[in-house]
Amino acid sequence: MRRALLHLAPAVAVLAPFAQGQRFDAGVDLPGQAPAARAVYAADLDCDGNLDLVTGFNTRVAVHFGLGLGAFAPRVLLTTTAAEVRAVFAADLDGDGDLDPLSASANDHTIAWYENQGSGAFGPKQVITAFALDAHGVAAADLDGDGDQDVLSASYYDGKVAWYANDGSGAFGPAQVLTLEALGGHWVDAADLDGDGDLDVLSASEADDKVAWYENLGGGQFGPQRVVTTETDQAVAVAAADLDGDGDQDLLTASWGDATLGWVQNLGGGQFGDRQVLDGFAPFAFSVGAADLDGDGDLDPFGAATDGNRISWYQNRGGGAFSPARVVDAGALGVQRVVAGDLDGDGDADLVAAVFGRARITWYPSEPEGVVRLCPGSGSLELLVSTTAQGRWIGARGGADGEPGLLLASASSGLASAGGLCLLAPLARFGPRAGLAVPAHDSSGQFVGGDLLSLTGNGLPNGRGFLLPAELPAPLGQVFLPGETWAFQLWSREGAVARFSDAVAVTF
Repeated sequence: MRRALLHLAPAVAVLAPFAQGQRFDAGVDLPGQAPAARAVYAADLDCDGNLDLVTGFNTRVAVHFGLGLGAFAPRVLLTTTAAEVRAVFAADLDGDGDLDPLSASANDHTIAWYENQGSGAFGPKQVITAFALDAHGVAAADLDGDGDQDVLSASYYDGKVAWYANDGSGAFGPAQVLTLEALGGHWVDAADLDGDGDLDVLSASEADDKVAWYENLGGGQFGPQRVVTTETDQAVAVAAADLDGDGDQDLLTASWGDATLGWVQNLGGGQFGDRQVLDGFAPFAFSVGAADLDGDGDLDPFGAATDGNRISWYQNRGGGAFSPARVVDAGALGVQRVVAGDLDGDGDADLVAAVFGRARITWYPSEPEGVVRLCPGSGSLELLVSTTAQGRWIGARGGADGEPGLLLASASSGLASAGGLCLLAPLARFGPRAGLAVPAHDSSGQFVGGDLLSLTGNGLPNGRGFLLPAELPAPLGQVFLPGETWAFQLWSREGAVARFSDAVAVTF
């Protein structure tokens, strides 16, 4: 199939690629403001294969359904009466095969859940307890081994960590108290810490500086509080992950009093070593977690520093060694929570955060393998690249609504002036040709709501962007062969001013 070929003059100076090795793009805000955003959780609620986001802000719990390739629908409100939401979670609480959101709200001391009714609909708030005084933490796990998801809570004023047995239908029993000695309880979770096959409970409490765990003895019985460390000055978060690759669950900690993100090695059998510092310069460290962020098969810690307005990750180098902080966002004003998940379906882990000071839920795309940023663009115009079942997908964001966008391709890896056209000629763009038996896709589009929509409706989903190579065959009858690297850049305009995105090199 022949395509129209547009040649542009080559630029002058050749530059080296920029930000090579950087794993995360600039943050993308979800639709709508989220005043007092404190909570976010990633899960597939509608069973379509895309991760959705449960969010908590002010008195509201909401869901943004994922549309694929990093696009999210406007939020669906579940409630407006959860007074100061502190945490959200999702689990199948009624045994119907889909995941139901949960929330912990401080000012009404409430742990609640919201039945997922399918087709994007949710039932009203169902209160599990209204006596978790200043509720800060919520999680779900099968704690009694009966096959359904029980619920956990951590509450600040009463220092209580408790669990609530699920009868299998989403009806919960009264609080079963694990401790009243988690003073300033902030966080609760479950993991098999002693390697006996059942899920133990772990907590972080601010007023007594404790990270602690509670052994699951079976049959819904738990041992007393076992303190892992009190080196965590004003501990507010804890997460379990096998960081050293020895098969047991180590602990990650966030403590704002000493501005530290740390980890504690599990020595086996529920015994733990001393806290080790990942980052001692994390002002008001408030959130911590782990995921394989660099695709090498081990788990990399990440965290948020609220007063530092910073989201960072720490590359796992094996054997309990980690890189210094690699900053994802140094302008996440008052960030409260950060979690990981593959939000754009390209096979790698992205990050998403509740950014309190900006009143936003913001996600940070991780670059897929084989993509290198070549030169910065002008303004906010930026290319997006993902890997899908149909092949590579390329799109753009940051353009002015109603303005055109034209994707340019070059077989050359040379670069030229940053902020303008930085691909070397010959360049190609693809347009329909009259008289073709099969209609040709073209690489022209228009920005709508910040996203580039194809003028011919190709791409995924809803006409966003273009599939490579299916919809953009290489110029002059060539094909994109495995191992080849092609460079792409987008031209647009704002009024009479021409703008160029950053350029990316994509290896097929």
